[in-house]
Amino acid sequence: MRHEAIRNLYPAAVTIDDSSGVFDIDGNAIIVDEAAIKAELPNVVKQKEAEKNSKAEAKAAAQAKLAALGLTVEDLQALGL
Repeated sequence: MRHEAIRNLYPAAVTIDDSSGVFDIDGNAIIVDEAAIKAELPNVVKQKEAEKNSKAEAKAAAQAKLAALGLTVEDLQALGL
């Protein structure tokens, strides 16, 4: 999640290596603020949870639409839905 926080804070970051640092597309080092990264981590967690919920809601909506077309629960399970 640290890498996601860095990408959120430093959009120019192309390479993130925990041992050698953060670099832009030209290989120039980007100086990162560890306190800012630590502060960004809760936002990354919220973002991941929102993405997970969005996917679950989209799946439920698709299942409901298929059920409205007459597919049974067994049909949906056979399709892996």
